[in-house]
Amino acid sequence: MTNETENRDPERLTAALWLVVRRYCRQARRRPVIAIPALLLPGLGEIFSFYVPPLIIARVLGTFARDAIPTARELIPYVLAFAGAWFARKLRCAKGQRGHPGGYKFSAGNWMHS
Repeated sequence: MTNETENRDPERLTAALWLVVRRYCRQARRRPVIAIPALLLPGLGEIFSFYVPPLIIARVLGTFARDAIPTARELIPYVLAFAGAWFARKLRCAKGQRGHPGGYKFSAGNWMHS
């Protein structure tokens, strides 16, 4: 029985990775208004989806842990921030599913035009 990793050529993998990096850079130079947001916005969406809401909740719980009882007026910014992060995630999910039942549609030929 042969192991698949024995047949792999590390130089070929390195060359393939550099090819992809060069093509991404070329696309970013050719259409920066489209390419740069396409590369950055999904990461920002993940941050707002998974990291911001727990941080907001931790901040509110930290207030209660210091034996402070915040008023409703003091909690409003946290509630609005949480709602904004939740709404941003919903917009992101809706945008990704519009026109494509499975979400974002990426392939070699249309990754910039979907």
